[in-house]
Amino acid sequence: YMYENCGLVTALENSYRNNTKEYCLLSRIDHERVLFHFDCFVYKIRNKDLVIVFENKTKEQHQKINMMKKEKVISSIKEVSVKLSQCSIYDCVHDVLEIIGKNMKLDRVYTFKNHIGENGESLTSHQFEWCNESVIPQLNNPDLQNINYDSIPRWKEYLQNNHPICGSVYNMPGNEQEILFEQGIQSICVVPIFVKGHWWGFIGFDMCWYEKEWSYDEESLLFTLSRIISMSLELDK
Repeated sequence: YMYENCGLVTALENSYRNNTKEYCLLSRIDHERVLFHFDCFVYKIRNKDLVIVFENKTKEQHQKINMMKKEKVISSIKEVSVKLSQCSIYDCVHDVLEIIGKNMKLDRVYTFKNHIGENGESLTSHQFEWCNESVIPQLNNPDLQNINYDSIPRWKEYLQNNHPICGSVYNMPGNEQEILFEQGIQSICVVPIFVKGHWWGFIGFDMCWYEKEWSYDEESLLFTLSRIISMSLELDK
């Protein structure tokens, strides 16, 4: 039996009513329609109580999902490499961010550049952005200019040591949640950009309509994208 757009409990109830031991649940993960298989076993106890045991058979489906995610990033790497071989990063940065965003089905892709404030403080400012039509652009948001890293110390610690920040905003510290939720972000992955060994800034990838799980392979490939952008920045200096 096939059930679509319903919860697991509902699917289990339908399976029991139809007296079947196997059913499929069609759901969506990262905008992809994914088929989940379950075995359902129903036992009667004294003709009253029911014990339902089901075995998840989704290992192959999860492997397929991870492969699709990986292929999307690899496709972005190839297209970005070709694009940057034809023009300066500053001349085609919007095209580059758009390639990444559309291939990976993201809501927003952007860069922040680090700089030093008048009093020697470590700051970062929103520089370039692509976003799809369903989210509000943040490029002209004054709150994203001259952000003091003292207000987000974890980001400074992680990024300057070449570590990413990826995950659901709900699992991040309160001070970070406040900044990110104001931009409508549900999940985020931020990867540092280094130019000639110096921490230049970072590139960010946002999901605004649902929580996304970033796989290890995705994070590794996003670092590759970051490095390609770094090389282009080095050549244009």
